[in-house]
Amino acid sequence: MTKAAEWEERLAAWKTSGESAEEFAARHGWNARTLVWWKSHLERKRSSAPVKKRRARFARVVERGSASLVGATAPLELVLASGCTLRVWPGADLELVRAVVTALERR
Repeated sequence: MTKAAEWEERLAAWKTSGESAEEFAARHGWNARTLVWWKSHLERKRSSAPVKKRRARFARVVERGSASLVGATAPLELVLASGCTLRVWPGADLELVRAVVTALERR
């Protein structure tokens, strides 16, 4: 186990303990300042990690049978890979929908 992984486990235990840094560190024989330093260090490391970009993927909708979206009154609901849900009402500007999906997937 790497030192960082070891401290991640210690920090998780500290968080669930409800104790102050001083109390938790003293109970384990550690220096409280070291505990706080690792918390800060790992948070900075996570916040500076590159974010993997996901591209939006579009599917072609093919009308089958007599079903038609023309005159529809309910929205089409899209659930994106990011977990965001987008409701697209009939007559919506599809270029705007594309731009919104792209922006949501970049978050």
